[in-house]
Amino acid sequence: MCRACTYPSPQAHTAGGVAWAVPVDIARLGPHLEAYMEAKPAMDALRLCHRFGTGQKAYITKLPMELIAMIENELQKASRKSKAKCWKEDYLCFQDCCTLEDHFSDEETEELYDICRSELGLARHRSECDGGKTCKCKEGGDSLDSEYDDFSDDEAVGDMVVDMMIESGTRYEVHFERCRLWQKRTNKNCSSGPFEKVQQVLKSDFGLSATTFHQRIKHPDTHLLQLDGHVSIDESPKVTLCYMTLPDKIVTEVDEAEDLCADSGEVIEGYNGISTIIDPRSLKITESQRRRFGRAMKLLDLKPYFHFSQVRNNIPTRLSSEEIEKVLDSANMCHQHQEEHRKRARVDMKRRIKKLEQSKWPKLMSLVASSFTMAL
Repeated sequence: MCRACTYPSPQAHTAGGVAWAVPVDIARLGPHLEAYMEAKPAMDALRLCHRFGTGQKAYITKLPMELIAMIENELQKASRKSKAKCWKEDYLCFQDCCTLEDHFSDEETEELYDICRSELGLARHRSECDGGKTCKCKEGGDSLDSEYDDFSDDEAVGDMVVDMMIESGTRYEVHFERCRLWQKRTNKNCSSGPFEKVQQVLKSDFGLSATTFHQRIKHPDTHLLQLDGHVSIDESPKVTLCYMTLPDKIVTEVDEAEDLCADSGEVIEGYNGISTIIDPRSLKITESQRRRFGRAMKLLDLKPYFHFSQVRNNIPTRLSSEEIEKVLDSANMCHQHQEEHRKRARVDMKRRIKKLEQSKWPKLMSLVASSFTMAL
């Protein structure tokens, strides 16, 4: 049975190359670059005044460059913080590491609490209590330091709020909208998207490029995730990896497979590959190119960042093969012992990540990613 012609053609994305690169946190690079773009006119004016200011009162020309750099950082600080909030919210949902409460604003959450208190006959504060027979406020003087003092009431209201959040369709609407926004934020194939604007500034102002890959977390590695209070919607954690590279080093191809067919019960197959000729001279990095990375990292307040899915065998584990098996063994081990082994695995992974992040960057890296999309 052939794929119905009314469906969009499946797309296979393949990207690969050898490049000098630094892994960075995309949820930090994105908002920091946006803040840089916003503050750029003011920073340009500051630098021009510092360099070309004239007159007896042009004291700015006497300021050391270190102080100018501090002023530039202050110009971006507030904007970075506000923009990072949106990036973080979208990324948590895309990763499926969000909690139930993440899908409700502070105002919406407070409104739910007020509704639940009202249904239970509780005043929002004791100062609002009318002293009636139905009032369940704890006897005593007024207090605005807490919503109310009785722990059982507090727990009952909290349970009601959670139930209302679970039943609300808002959580799904917000969750999937944030997932969509995250993919739009990081879609390097969209010529008019936010990521393209980020790319243009990164290339024009720093002589660099950003390469992003989406990757699902393999099931054996999910024990490395910190999911306290996590409420899964997609049940398939993902991560977006990002590398700053010298420009035009990663080749991307998009293949629309219009002829994919399969009979009932068969597997639909698709094939794609990339081959490029590498100039040996491109494998060497000049001091000028190396300084591009240092300047970008400093001005954008970035550090090398590794997600555990990137570590692989770059830094060997200290765990024995038996210890690794115990981490993954859930059938023959009690929860307490399994958690102890997983804690050791997390500590070991943090050590490996720290060692990689603190090593000398950039490094020559082979970067390869592939994805296959088909709408049914």
